[in-house]
Amino acid sequence: DMTGMSSMAVDLAKRSNLSLLIAEENLAIGPSAFTSFDISQIGSSHLSRSSVIALLYYSGYLTFKDEHSVGFPNAEIEMSFMQNLVSRYAYDGNDHSFMDTWEVEFAASCATGDERMVREKLEEYFDAFSYEIMGKQGERFYHAVFHAIFILSSLYAIAEDRGRIERADEVMIAGNHIWVFELKVDRSAEEALRQIEEKDYAERYSYLMKRGMEMHKVGISFSSKTRKIEEWKTQSDCL
Repeated sequence: DMTGMSSMAVDLAKRSNLSLLIAEENLAIGPSAFTSFDISQIGSSHLSRSSVIALLYYSGYLTFKDEHSVGFPNAEIEMSFMQNLVSRYAYDGNDHSFMDTWEVEFAASCATGDERMVREKLEEYFDAFSYEIMGKQGERFYHAVFHAIFILSSLYAIAEDRGRIERADEVMIAGNHIWVFELKVDRSAEEALRQIEEKDYAERYSYLMKRGMEMHKVGISFSSKTRKIEEWKTQSDCL
């Protein structure tokens, strides 16, 4: 039963490192992970990385991109996986129908450049995650869950976007607006915004600004104690 297998895979992924399933475009893995996979491992409270990837492969969520890595076969399957996984992380089986409206409102806010509303929608999103789940995770988790937002909202976004010097945490383009995000946990939003400037993450999109698009640089600070967005600093640029 592939439907049952897919549901099982998502539930198991909830117990694993979410960041490895979202933030990386292709997951490096050797053939031995598949030949050694044992279905009895499913009951273990400590599933290995390779076991989770193997199960996702057998359930149809992942496919081989080359002989050494797997990834989502297309955008539709990736979105389906994210919807299932995030709903389990955020709501743990409770009603989450409001997300349909939330996604539309969030995408519209991004496309119109409404910084206040974008922050408000992001705060609503992270508030939905349980205290227990957020409390166990590090900065990489926040990056991964953040990237999932844009996949769920059908927005064009790049995680770890390669800049001239280093990689920006997230770049998203919607409507006439370019958004560059840098995330910190227990560090200031001012530091995050300063990093965007010092590392010149926005430089590669200057050609779009010359065509009239607006740039939003956003530094976000999460608190590991409150599990919420603690600070938010922005700078908007136009040419």
